[in-house]
Amino acid sequence: MIIKKIILNNFRQYEGKQAVEFSTDLENNVTVILGQNTSGKTTLIQAFSWCLYEKTNFKRRSEILNSDVLRALPINGSEVAYVEVELVHSDQLYTIRRSQRFEKKSVNGNPKVETSRFDVSFKQPDGQTQIVPHSDREDTINKILPEQLSDYFFFAGEHIDKIDKTKNVKEAVRALMGLEVIAKSKDHFDPNSQSSVISKLENSLDLKATEDGSRMLIELDETKKNLAVLNERKEYLESESGKLREDIEVKNRLILANQGAKHKQEERATLEREIQRLESQLVDAEKTHLNNFMRGHFKFFAKPLYEKALKVIADTRAEGEGIPEMHAPSIDYIIERGRCICGNDLDRNQRAIDSLNEERRLLPPAYLGTTIRKYREKCEDFNNDSDDYADTITDSYKAIRNIIRALDEKKERLKDISKDISSGDINVRKIEEERREINESLSRNLNQLSKLSEKIGELKRDIENLNGKISGLAAGNEKNQKISLAIAYANSIYEHFKSSYDVAVEEVKSGLNNSIEKLFAEMFHGKRRVVINDDYTITLKVDSGGGEYELDTSMGLDAVKNFAFVTGLVELARQKAQKREEIGGEMLDASTEPYPIVMDAPFSNTDDEHISNISRVISRIAEQVIFIIMKKDWAIAEKEIGIKVGKIYEIKKNSETNSTIVQGGVS
Repeated sequence: MIIKKIILNNFRQYEGKQAVEFSTDLENNVTVILGQNTSGKTTLIQAFSWCLYEKTNFKRRSEILNSDVLRALPINGSEVAYVEVELVHSDQLYTIRRSQRFEKKSVNGNPKVETSRFDVSFKQPDGQTQIVPHSDREDTINKILPEQLSDYFFFAGEHIDKIDKTKNVKEAVRALMGLEVIAKSKDHFDPNSQSSVISKLENSLDLKATEDGSRMLIELDETKKNLAVLNERKEYLESESGKLREDIEVKNRLILANQGAKHKQEERATLEREIQRLESQLVDAEKTHLNNFMRGHFKFFAKPLYEKALKVIADTRAEGEGIPEMHAPSIDYIIERGRCICGNDLDRNQRAIDSLNEERRLLPPAYLGTTIRKYREKCEDFNNDSDDYADTITDSYKAIRNIIRALDEKKERLKDISKDISSGDINVRKIEEERREINESLSRNLNQLSKLSEKIGELKRDIENLNGKISGLAAGNEKNQKISLAIAYANSIYEHFKSSYDVAVEEVKSGLNNSIEKLFAEMFHGKRRVVINDDYTITLKVDSGGGEYELDTSMGLDAVKNFAFVTGLVELARQKAQKREEIGGEMLDASTEPYPIVMDAPFSNTDDEHISNISRVISRIAEQVIFIIMKKDWAIAEKEIGIKVGKIYEIKKNSETNSTIVQGGVS
């Protein structure tokens, strides 16, 4: 999509018919429109939105008509305001025009506003103009540039810091990358959806002949209804969680911007992480200490008794000890057998038999010496085992005390920091309290989401089990066999679309992350890394040497990362379009093509160095760039991209209600 021209007639500040032709040169791809504040810069962005989607930020529709024109009208006189846009999409020239008639009914009252008229036409290959039927006009515009994507390509710079947190960011990215066709196809066959092709086929099965079959169909339908409700609730909580995260970021920025609290806020974040780490270490240290205690406490506390017993044993003279581990029945068996273990014949050797009987006499419980020997050995073993016990317990207790001491110090410092942040200006204290409340709400939401995900998984398993049972019951007649076969085919199609979609989503996310990370590195003059989350919002991470962690951002830094986000989208769309051309345009997903970037006051929140970096990167990546910009900002950007300017205009502010666009020379 390349924009060739915009014509404004009596639209807001622009009295009469005024036109701007944009540069379509691939090399000199930048159009610059200079203007001071309140001259009508933002009105140009609004003109695009109104023409294409009838979307504006005006309080009343009557504000569309130029106020000077309205005042000059006689009573019952009427005038038309319109915006016309010419653009090229898929090598076709489109003319899009929205007009509205206003009739003056009183001197000071609001005029009567008629319904807007919307016309779309395009040039055929033979040069003839083809009018798009009224019923197809909105669809035609949304195929060129879906409304949900428009905010990423027509935007005011003062809102750039929030552009990655719009409600439909995930849908917008996937639509831009052409994933919605696969997504809709997948949803059309989803066996878990009550309205899918598979559900309709299941409902057409003839199972009424059996009570089990009828019951299962009803149960399956109810389970899918419950799943739809839970999925809707999950989507709502995910959306609300995104808003809460955005609110937390806003509060953090406000805290950082007030009372010089930035370094304290960062210190607090560091302390919170260190406290969390120490608390985890404390739990592990206490477990280790308890395990050490339980492993040898009996032997250690009985050690004085062992030592006393060993002393008594040492003073006791119990002469004669039996053979260790020998038993009386063993000796009886040897004598009865008549042959010693050494092989001697006992029947002819009474002396050997006497010796064996003597050994038998020494065995416990008949002889105390053996018992004492065994007891002494056991006491010595217990005594040796407990030698290192005290050192082990002492070391593990010291580890606990060191962690507790460090934890107390961190908590005291955290308390002081929080007190400093909250005890200054009343607004800062209030913001701190609000941030805490929002954090609690987010935690509750995330907890609910976790439980919901678990329940959704259970319902999906129930649906799968019911489908299996229903398939078994359905095999009874020819009609059901045909429907079952159709269901099997539909399930295969669903799995194909699902796997294709999952792969495509991952490729888009990976490609977008790589593009944005590369572009952010070119734009930002610091050392932070960009990470895209699952909901396509962006976080910035810093490596402190002990691992990466997320830092709060300023409005200026948010602007830079979101410029990288928008430019990354454009680059990915451009790469996708080039790839389609290389393979002939035949792909499963929807078509996409390069998009222009149209920006009003793009650098309102950025410093000079970032202005240079951003303008250089954007003009290189996008096939068409339209800057609606203040002279002071253009003076900086011009040094980088002045050579790429194809057309330049200036908005001359004649009065608060009247401006004129005049063309200047190429800068």
